[in-house]
Amino acid sequence: MGIDNYKIAFIFASEGLLLGIMSVIWTNIGILFSKLFMMMLAKVALLNIRIDFFVSKKAILETIILYSIILGITFLKGYLDIIRTNLIDLMNSLKGRRASQS
Repeated sequence: MGIDNYKIAFIFASEGLLLGIMSVIWTNIGILFSKLFMMMLAKVALLNIRIDFFVSKKAILETIILYSIILGITFLKGYLDIIRTNLIDLMNSLKGRRASQS
């Protein structure tokens, strides 16, 4: 074939890294909108409660660290699995699955 396991594993790791970075970004954006929604809900419900807009830097840092650890372990395992796998066997197993589904 024209591509070796290391290149495929690198592409897999790059895709995973991009997805991981995007998930951390969108999680933090979700946290911000959650706070804003709670402030708007309290205002619409005419509650006499003051909700301050505050996001803990510690919580954001812990989220980033935890996501990084989980993603790092997952991608390292996937990378090693791809390197150890013979690509021809993998493609032949996919052909066998498709033939059995038809």
